[in-house]
Amino acid sequence: ESVRFQPPLLIFAQRAPSLIQDGPDDSRNNGQDQGPQYRPPETVYEDAHAEQTARQPAGESHEQPIDNVTDFTPRTKKVLENAFIEARKLGMKKIVVPIQNMKEASIVKDIEVLGAHNLQEVVKYINGEQELIKAEENMLTSAQRQTGINLDFSEVKGQENVKRALEVAASGGHNCLMIGMPGSGKTMMIRRLPTILPDLNFDEALETTKIHSVSGILEKDVGLITTRPFRAPHHTISYTSLIGGGRIPKPGEVSLAHNGVLFLDELPEFNKKTLEVLRGPLEDRIVTISRVNATLTYPSKFMLVASMNPCPCGYYGSDKECSCSNQAINKYLGKISGPLLDRIDIQ
Repeated sequence: ESVRFQPPLLIFAQRAPSLIQDGPDDSRNNGQDQGPQYRPPETVYEDAHAEQTARQPAGESHEQPIDNVTDFTPRTKKVLENAFIEARKLGMKKIVVPIQNMKEASIVKDIEVLGAHNLQEVVKYINGEQELIKAEENMLTSAQRQTGINLDFSEVKGQENVKRALEVAASGGHNCLMIGMPGSGKTMMIRRLPTILPDLNFDEALETTKIHSVSGILEKDVGLITTRPFRAPHHTISYTSLIGGGRIPKPGEVSLAHNGVLFLDELPEFNKKTLEVLRGPLEDRIVTISRVNATLTYPSKFMLVASMNPCPCGYYGSDKECSCSNQAINKYLGKISGPLLDRIDIQ
């Protein structure tokens, strides 16, 4: 049967892990999520037939209409990254993505985005038998902004010197370390810091959204991240989770905080080895992860904000009596190395 091909068209989608193909030897997938694969139109028709044939009982005729094909997975990872990079690189003017990813992909300019539920719809579209849903140029509304937290810096009363320091840090993107006794308001003020940061421009928003899309943590109804990220990992985090890694290297917290804030509460409680790996990203603003099968570089331009107590008990230098020995205080403060402190502008 002849297939009527449309003008330059690219299909980004993935189906169930058992159906993902990654080249001649797809045994290496082991059912793992490899992200979307793009297909030129001339291969889609064969893919749909191959899937239909694989699902037919033995002995049945294969000369049947293409129907009952598997829907694409509920949400495909890395669509934004692939749509933006691969489609532009190949000069595509039109792309097809799973219907659930239309908002995410619609922010790419100069490329028409179409949504499909499965390969059957794509084949019918190629044959001119069915129209696909077109993504509007701007599928986002103000109600879909990612605020993350319902807090505001204007809610802070008093603490004028500390507020001034945070305002200077926010305006210049300076790293900041706050030291104070428990209950003095360190965490409360830092969690409100994103509300006084400058707005993301379009390029920053697109770059931030791509990182979250690659990581697979982009929220379902969010097409474009429009507020600066605020990441606050627990002090038990491993250095791999902080920097990034895995068999297929994924961005860590330093990359997820790109163009935003990385907040480390109770800084001395973090493993010293974990803290030391921050020195490179703070200096270079990138993270390079090398594995046997891949070497990837992720951006990590973030504002580091940390808080800590002045001693293990927290009351050194306050009106309340401190129960810590000088040795205990020196050991506690010694968990933060000089080279790391040297990269923190405001202390």
